[in-house]
Amino acid sequence: MAALLIFGRRFWPGIWLGALLNELATAASFSGQLDSAAIAAALLIASGSTLQAVVASVLSEKYLQPGLPKLETPGASWRFSCWPVRWPV
Repeated sequence: MAALLIFGRRFWPGIWLGALLNELATAASFSGQLDSAAIAAALLIASGSTLQAVVASVLSEKYLQPGLPKLETPGASWRFSCWPVRWPV
């Protein structure tokens, strides 16, 4: 999320690639081999991680300040920390 806030959302493929490589390495270290189920799971987890970072950066830019959020005022900190309370899933 920090990379997306600093450099913009055009860097989402880097997040996806890093998450995919991390999941593939984790799967390989546990089982010793990569089968199709492990690769599919790694692809899904990497996509979910990327989606999570993109949505969080979009919400940060929408409800805080564009770019890096500045949590210097109590109001900004309150808005940032109360997102889960305001919109329960």
